[in-house]
Amino acid sequence: MKNSAAVAKRKKSAAALALSLAATLLLTSLLAGCGKTEPAPVADTPEPAATTEPTAAPEPTATPEPSEEPAASEEPSAEIERQDGERFEAVIVIEGMEETVQYEHVRNAYIGFEMDYEYESLERQSDAVCDRFISIYDDPEEPMNYLEVSNSAEDAEFVAASIKKSLEDDYDIIEETYTLDRAGDCIRLDASGAKDGGGTPDILYTVYIIPADDGCRIAMAQYSFESAEGFGRRFSCMVNTLKVIAVTEEYEGPEDNGNGELTPGWTGADFGELNGIDFEVEPDGDDHEWTGADFGELNGIDFEVEPDEDDHEWTGADFGEQNGN
Repeated sequence: MKNSAAVAKRKKSAAALALSLAATLLLTSLLAGCGKTEPAPVADTPEPAATTEPTAAPEPTATPEPSEEPAASEEPSAEIERQDGERFEAVIVIEGMEETVQYEHVRNAYIGFEMDYEYESLERQSDAVCDRFISIYDDPEEPMNYLEVSNSAEDAEFVAASIKKSLEDDYDIIEETYTLDRAGDCIRLDASGAKDGGGTPDILYTVYIIPADDGCRIAMAQYSFESAEGFGRRFSCMVNTLKVIAVTEEYEGPEDNGNGELTPGWTGADFGELNGIDFEVEPDGDDHEWTGADFGELNGIDFEVEPDEDDHEWTGADFGEQNGN
């Protein structure tokens, strides 16, 4: 009986051992299966870049100071040197809208400036005193809208005070320091309000007095109240391209032959303008060949000495040399 009980106990122990081994094998299999589970996706990490020699960072470029009027992007030649007579397109802002305009670059060496102007809407007239840019819609003899550039041997402050005095009887003048893109600081006079707040005049003026080594340059814009946002703005854009240059030439008139003598085509107006004499009356017409008798009789000037006879075709040299004018 004891042997039977012992055998039964051993069998029970063996069965328990077998069951334990089976459980162990099952657990190992499960764990092995878990080890084959796909790993969670991991974000790609960039491969390290190839090592290169360090390069110097580019130097920062200077940012231009913004200007109130007009914007630098509108200016046709603020950064470009152009030749006299060169024509090109530019974009300006008129009445709040961009407009493509046709410009011509002018260089005036006897007044001492260079500037761009709209040759399609303005007519240029030059003489010994000034360069004038007149609206093609105006009477050139009595224009309403024009820009006039001249020079003076006086300093800018003196000229500004003189111009201000000539306007202040009719206008309330605003005087300020203004910076032009190419000419730098200048004095700007704004005559756009009637004296003592009396409303807006029909004719407005904006005058720029620009210091120079030999005095100053004066750019005076005249325009009607109705065209303030048109021609007034166009003139402002033009003046912003003005640059002061040295005076290196003397004015030669329409047909000056280079030695001061008048040639066919000259008129009393030509002679008077260039020599400081006001010849209001001319004998026949602009193409008249003047004589000493003509000047003396019609203009009240006594030219006692004449080169040859009354019918001599006078020249500027004749008048200056023999009559002290």
